[in-house]
Parts: sequence; C-alpha cells; structure tokens
Amino acid sequence: MAKAKNLLLCILAAILSVGCAESEQYVNLETTGVNSTGTEEDITIPQTTVEGGPQSESSAYEPEAISGYDDSKNNGSKQLTQNSRYIYTYLQRVDIINHSYSTFCSIVGCDHMNGGCEVKLRRSGLRCYENGVYYLHDDQICYRDYMGNISVIYTNTYSNEYTEKNDPETDNPDSGISPTSIYGMIFADEHTLLVNGRNFFFLYDLNTGEATAPIEVYQSGISSYCLLDGKVYSSNDNAEVYSTDLAGTESVRVLEQGRNIQAYDGRLWYSKWTEGICSLYSNNTDFTDETEELYDIWPSFEVCDAGLLYLTPDYEQIKLYTWDGEDKTLVNLQEVEYQGGKEGYEYSKLGFVEYTLIDDTLYFNVLYNGVGYSSYDYENPYVWYSVRDGVMTEFTEE
Repeated sequence: MAKAKNLLLCILAAILSVGCAESEQYVNLETTGVNSTGTEEDITIPQTTVEGGPQSESSAYEPEAISGYDDSKNNGSKQLTQNSRYIYTYLQRVDIINHSYSTFCSIVGCDHMNGGCEVKLRRSGLRCYENGVYYLHDDQICYRDYMGNISVIYTNTYSNEYTEKNDPETDNPDSGISPTSIYGMIFADEHTLLVNGRNFFFLYDLNTGEATAPIEVYQSGISSYCLLDGKVYSSNDNAEVYSTDLAGTESVRVLEQGRNIQAYDGRLWYSKWTEGICSLYSNNTDFTDETEELYDIWPSFEVCDAGLLYLTPDYEQIKLYTWDGEDKTLVNLQEVEYQGGKEGYEYSKLGFVEYTLIDDTLYFNVLYNGVGYSSYDYENPYVWYSVRDGVMTEFTEE
C-alpha cells in the first residue's frame, strides 16, 4: 500500500513538472541512436527539490563556466555528451577542468547501489545544453538542471505494429522498455530535438512543447543515424541504410550495408564488413562516390574536425587519422595503468572504452577487471584519463 502511495506521489510530481518545463527555454541533451536496456525494478525519476541544490554539486559548480550545447546532429550514435566543462555519460560526470569524475547522481546521501539512484534510470539519448542535460527515460523526454532538479517535458504515446509486436515486456516485464519507448535524440537545431523510437522519428520543439507526427522508417530497429541537409540517414538492425525526408513521410533504402553512420563536411561516413574485416567508407548523398578511407578498424569510430577517431581491431590503441592523411596513435591502452590504489583491479583486464576528442585533447575511460558496461556500480567505476601532446593524466574520483 505504501509502495502504491509513493508511486502516486511520483506521478503527481512528474505531472506538475511538465507544466513548469514548458514555460522555460531549456535546450538539448545528449546524442545516441543506440538502444538502452536494463533490468532494475521499481525505478522512478527522482524529483530533487532540496533547497540550494544537492550538496554533491552545488559547492563546486560554476554556472558561468558552462556554455554552448552538444551540436552532435552529425552523429546520432555518439555515446557521450559534453559542454565547455563536463563530459556526461549514462553513468558518470567528468570534470575536464579539475581532472575528476563522479557518479552521475545528485541525490543527497545516495549510495548509488539502490533502485532509486539516478544511475539506475536507464537514461539514454543524453545531450548537454549549457547548464543542464536532456535525456530519455522510457517514453519520456526529461531535463536535468545543474542542481539535479529533473523535469519531464514530454511523454510519447505513439506506437505502431512493429513496436507492439517486438515489445520486450512481452518476454521480460522488468525490461523497462515498452512499445512507446524512445531511445535516442540529437539536436536538429538549437531549439529542436530529433528523437527516435524503435523504428520511428519525430521532432520536438523545445520552445512550443509540440512534437511532429512520428515517421515510421522501416520494419526493423534503428541502430544509428545522422542528420544532413534536412534528411535523416539511418542504419537499421540489418545494416541497411535509409534516407528519410523529415518534411514528408518517405523513407528510401540507399545502401545495402552501412553501420554507425555519421555525417561530416557534406559526406556520409559508415563502416562495412567484408570477409570478416571492418573498414571505414565515405560517400556523397547521391551514393555515387563510395571511397574506402580506412581498412581494418574497430566498428566504433567518430568523425570530428581533427579527423577520424577510431579503435584498432585488437582493441589496444585509440588512433586519429587526420584529414591530411597522417595516422597518429593517441594512446596505447596496454600501457594504461590504474594508480588509484583500489584493491582488486587487474591491469590486464580492461572493459568497455569510451572516448572523445575536445580541443586536441583525448578523453577516454576504461573499466578494470573487464566488467561490462551495464555492470557499473559505485564500487567499480570507470576510470578516466586525458592525453594531450603525448602526456597522459589520470583523473581522480570525487
């Protein structure tokens, strides 16, 4: 009975927060076209209303130091988001000025191990906007300000035959995923979010609080996407690439194979597997000029102003292939040693690696003991590093 009462209070708080959010001019969160899954039970969005903000952030945060928004419309598969001071992942906040990292949770006194912790929310689609972060939770678009206050600004009610048929809750009621779930979003412009569901897109206007009618793209799941010249180019679970005009409803298959599709400098970039080897290609929007750019790489890569940031297939090096043709090793992961002093870590077992390049500085994380990304907990966090001009700096845990 008490549990039901608490749930009702959470629902009422979420309803009240929608009205507040619609009157504010918040903009964007983070990018990803990758689905988010989880199995934790009884998870609700915490409505943090502590006067003065959560103690874990209010003392160190400087609002005037944060500027800009995550303009990642050319890479809907990017796993993290950043502003001028912080990098955010689903699980951590990284301070690139103070060289430190912390669990992405602002609940005072939280031990980050229980179902009410923010890191248990199955957040996806994070995008920074100045002093806050937009993210997705199940079928909701949420906004989290720098004090930890969370507002639900939109709830998706759309579903279709494909999402109903492929509803994970049919087999796993605790999955937290439903036919109306939304998985990723990027900024189409400074005030508009491009949001994707399992196999559909829609636009959400942050100024008016209105969403466009969803466009169903195919009878398969969206795995990656980018925005270029008013069209969405997406890759599905079958690695097929489609072009979708947001001004209409037409989706056309333009490539038989293309994964992790991104856009840069008027061209599309994607990876393809041939005889067990993954290579990186670029193409024009007419798909008449496919060019092999890099041979034998890890499928995960990032196109940026400096060049092509990628992992080697042996998962040992993060490299940058510059636009002038120079292939530089930014870090050899086999030389990364954890100096934090925690017992139980084994250098030889590195887990999932995330990385990004900001102003000629590489930022990346590793998880020792080879524990998977979804197995993160406060006692076994990802350790962050930066590399600039060959000098590596290990970040400290806050």
